[in-house]
Amino acid sequence: MQKVKYIFLNIVCIFCFVYLSILACRQLSVATTNTDADYAVLYHALHQNNNPYDIFYSAQVTRIEHENQTVKIFASAKINKQINLNPPGMTLFIKSLMHLSDKISINTAIWIFSGMACAALSLVLLMRWVEIPSGLLYFFPFLLLLWCSWPNLYNLNQGQIALFLLPVLSIGFVLDDSRRWFAATVMLAMLASLKLFFLTVAILYVLRRQWSLLFLFTTLFLIFFFFSRLYFSGADYHAYFALLHNHQLIIQRAIAQMNGSLLGVVANGVRLSKAPVSVDSIFMITSILSAYVFIRWIIYDHRVVCRLPRFQNAIRFCFLIVITLLCSPLAWLYYYLFLLIPVAVIFKVSQRCALSKSVFAFFAMALILPLFCFYDLADKSMLLQVFRALVLFSSLLCWLFLFYFLVNDIMLDKERSSKNHFILSTILIVYAVVSMIFLLFDSRMNYLWQWDKTLYFKTVAPSVWVSKNEDAENDS
Repeated sequence: MQKVKYIFLNIVCIFCFVYLSILACRQLSVATTNTDADYAVLYHALHQNNNPYDIFYSAQVTRIEHENQTVKIFASAKINKQINLNPPGMTLFIKSLMHLSDKISINTAIWIFSGMACAALSLVLLMRWVEIPSGLLYFFPFLLLLWCSWPNLYNLNQGQIALFLLPVLSIGFVLDDSRRWFAATVMLAMLASLKLFFLTVAILYVLRRQWSLLFLFTTLFLIFFFFSRLYFSGADYHAYFALLHNHQLIIQRAIAQMNGSLLGVVANGVRLSKAPVSVDSIFMITSILSAYVFIRWIIYDHRVVCRLPRFQNAIRFCFLIVITLLCSPLAWLYYYLFLLIPVAVIFKVSQRCALSKSVFAFFAMALILPLFCFYDLADKSMLLQVFRALVLFSSLLCWLFLFYFLVNDIMLDKERSSKNHFILSTILIVYAVVSMIFLLFDSRMNYLWQWDKTLYFKTVAPSVWVSKNEDAENDS
């Protein structure tokens, strides 16, 4: 009878999962035509015949006039820069996925359902690694929990690429933990080439003094990174490197909404205090703080983590993920999906050791804190943007404290409590319920679940592509 209930639960979860995915396809399709998502920027950049790393400009439509069988579109005077910062390898993958059809609706459907497959693959790998009893019976409920998490909801709403990177990271983690070093190095080099996470992954090999693997990782990274040179020109690569060296542009991205990076917090603090600090000084301050974080990580690993009786590689990998998000300008909320691996590690440790109340408390705070940055997304005032950055940054700090206490629990090696799984699962369920409640009251994200898009088109002004020197009051 119990098995029948689980089967029924899985059927309900499958239905909800597919239905929510269809709604996400529909929303992304209309948002792309409205130029209201990151996917629209990528779609525009990669459907042009020019360099995919050109800077494009958009302006929000203020009014539309019909006169003498002509349509005049008037746009806001505020011009927004739109860029593609994905490395050439990732850009080539995205370009191939976006050119499978001439219809936006079909391309967005392929995008969403490909992401669905990547999420399912990642979850299967991690559930097998955790060795959850009767894990298949829990697969679709856990998949629905992942699909309804705020990082994924934001990823779906923006049409971002986090889900495509998640299985690469998950495979690399599982291979690394099983000490299949060569295969793990191949996957991590591929990941680093797709999103430039080179430095933190390289430090992982330094911590373990695996110098030959570090050399292999560096070589494979360069091969993967320049493999796209077969398709892109040297001018394309030059334009990409020019974007990376444009500090002003990187800071503008880091202080945008839903970015919890250290660079974003420092830049937002300078902006809020109106201190006369140059762009280069902001980068210098952030570099010093990041170097301090890396040094403390290396010292802590040498003194504590390397002496753990078990879970050494898994704990190192978790610190790698959190510190990468913390110190990288790429700490957008949708990349918090990578924290699925730390969640799996916590479940794995809970099967062997008793977990302290501090672990449960910081686990709950790390999950719940990002929800508060979704309050009134339409309000883009400076104070709210700084608040959102601090909330996301604090969430990453909670993950660091969580693993500090988790390491202590592993060192104590007390007999596991039967309540571990129940408490962790309860926290995840409460998190999902609170997420859906927040979704109902949000002023922008709730369009994701509306089948009829009439209200969306009435309340969300579209944007149009303009040239850099174009007068916003002229026809666009």
